[in-house]
Amino acid sequence: MTDTIRYETLEDVYKDVYGIVEANIFESLELWKYWHQEKGYSWVQNNHGWLVKVGEIVKGKEVWISPVAHIVNGRKILFVDATSSVVDWEMIEEYLKENVPCAVTRNSIYLNKENAMNFHCLVHG
Repeated sequence: MTDTIRYETLEDVYKDVYGIVEANIFESLELWKYWHQEKGYSWVQNNHGWLVKVGEIVKGKEVWISPVAHIVNGRKILFVDATSSVVDWEMIEEYLKENVPCAVTRNSIYLNKENAMNFHCLVHG
């Protein structure tokens, strides 16, 4: 059985994030199955979802993400699913840098962010 946690505000979701993974709902499920069920890593699941408007490319073409934080092997990882029909990852990166500053690599302009394939870098990095 997986333990669960609930964050009351979006600020709570973003607080103390170690790293960020770009993962849709299916990729998140596969990561959970592999790292928790197969490998036995601790996984504290957040089942409360958020939907955040990041910006607008042009009028009527909004960029939305669904950020969800789980604690994997003692590290708070923010799972980001770009849910809108149009996606601008540069816009999303800028949003994350502004709103999740703890995930910016020290003395750098880069986020500690990976895609689902490189999730192991966040777990072991």
